[in-house]
This record gives sequence, structure tokens and C-alpha cells, in this order.
Amino acid sequence: TIESWITRAGSDAVLARNDGALDGSRLPNMRDHLASGQPCAFSSLDELPTPDRVTLSSGVARLESVLNVPVMDGNRWLGHAALGSRSRGRQWSPDNVAALSILTEMIANAWRRERQTGALVEILQSRELAMRQQMALTEGTQLLLSRDLESPLNRTLNLVMSALDGDAAYIELFETDAELSVVSRPIEHLYRDASRAVDGVTWPLSWSPVAAERYLAGLPNVFSSEAEEADSDPDRIEPYGTASLAAECNYPIISKGEAIGFVGVGTFEPRQWIEADRSVMRSFSLMLGAYLEREQAMQELADLVEAKDRFIGSVSHELRTP
Repeated sequence: TIESWITRAGSDAVLARNDGALDGSRLPNMRDHLASGQPCAFSSLDELPTPDRVTLSSGVARLESVLNVPVMDGNRWLGHAALGSRSRGRQWSPDNVAALSILTEMIANAWRRERQTGALVEILQSRELAMRQQMALTEGTQLLLSRDLESPLNRTLNLVMSALDGDAAYIELFETDAELSVVSRPIEHLYRDASRAVDGVTWPLSWSPVAAERYLAGLPNVFSSEAEEADSDPDRIEPYGTASLAAECNYPIISKGEAIGFVGVGTFEPRQWIEADRSVMRSFSLMLGAYLEREQAMQELADLVEAKDRFIGSVSHELRTP
């Protein structure tokens, strides 16, 4: 009775079979032989050096005769294919070795194609993400520059949330309340799934002292899980309770050299934020700072024009009725 199996070598040279895995350090001679690119065959466990013999003798599915041929990619050991027999004294012929060698070459080619395909998919996905994010920033810039559209902030925020595959996106601005405490007030809160949406909450920055300090210093607050956030800001009080996000990528909004709020994208599940995600949020926060600064300047100009009109109207009245 002949058994067959294929193993894939791990980074720590683990020899695996469908009935479990063996640490390569427990089969040092077999491991080193295969890693050098040479077949390893024995007709009896007695032929093996002590460490290998003891390990294989204690196995549940004990085999007396085994032929192993390594799967190689150049000089790199990828794994091996094997034939095994429970019968003692089985002799492995050159034809057996040749047949198994053909199989290992086919396996090496298949694994090589698999690796190349995976790398190509990653490159294409990365490029697609970069294009999507760049398009979001370009379209967002046009929306913020337009004076004819309604809700440009809402539309731009929605673009960024989609580009980063977020579950929520938000813009909050800092202000001083009646008690002279600095609070964070939401001006835009969007959710991909409306059924999970919650109303924005105005919360004092003292609830999140470490995050507040970073925002005011012009630094982002980015974390991949609630545990990571708790570790970085242990005294934080969560304003949204159980409806809070698990991962967030938040960047401060800077206007006239000062942090006036922050913009962020979050997900309900833990997530790692790559550099491309951070770059988009960094660019968007700068765009928002310029937009809000322009809007403030436009409002101040409108107030001056209104004050001038009132003054002229008052003077004209006095001139007509001395």
C-alpha cells in the first residue's frame, strides 16, 4: 500500500502532512537534505539518523519506507512531494524518483504562477485604489471650489468615504461653549448604511485628552482597533457608546495656522490604514482648511458690505432729515 502527500515548507521549515505538521527541527537530517535540493529516500526507519528516526517512529501514521523529492524554485526550497509505504524494505527505483521529480517541477511551476498572480492582483488593486482616491480628491476639489452647488461638504465627504471604503465619515469643528470649555461639534456625519447611523454628539475635548492634544498640535489620530485607541488614550470617554467605530483615520483641519477641528473616516470592524489612506485624509484635511478659511473670509466680507450699507443708509437718512 502506497501513500502520497505534498507539503509546503513554512518560513520555519515546517514539514506538514494532512495528518498534522512536524517541526523541521525534529527532522534535521531530512530537512537539510531536502532544503539542499536532493531527494531523500529510505527503505527502513533504521536507515535514518537518530533524531529523524525517533520522530517518525512516534508518529501515529508510521511509515517504514519513504521517498521524498523537494519542490524547488531555483535554490529556494518550497516543499516536497512524497510516497510512503507501511511495508518495511520497499526499494525506490530511479523511475520512481524520476516520476516524482516531474510532479515536483509541475508543483513548483504552479506555485510560482500562484505567487506571480497574487502579486499582479495586489498591484492592480493598489493602482485601482490609487486612481479611485485621486479621482475622489479631484472631484472633491471641484465641489469645494464651486459656488453654485448645495452641500459641497456633504458631497465631498461622501466621495472620500467611498474612496477609502469607510462605514462612516465626519467633520467636527472646535468651539467654546457657554461654560468656556472647548468642545467638538459635528457639522457633517455620514454613514454608508443608514440603519447604523447615529446623530452627531457635541463632546468636550477633555473627554479625549491625548487625542485633543494631538489635534491641537496639528497631528492625526489614527488607530486600527478600539483596543489600540484605548491604549493610546486611556482616560478617554467614548461619546457614542456602543455605536462607536472600531477603526478611525482622523486628521486635524488647520486654518490660519491653528487646528479648528478634524475630519475622519471610520469602520465598524478593525482595519489597518495604509499610507495611501493617510495621504487622502491628509490632502482632504488641507482642502477643508482652505475651504473653511475662504468661507470665513467671504462671510466677513459680506458682513462688512452689510455694515457699510447700513452706515450709508443711516447717513443718508440724517442728511435728508437734519
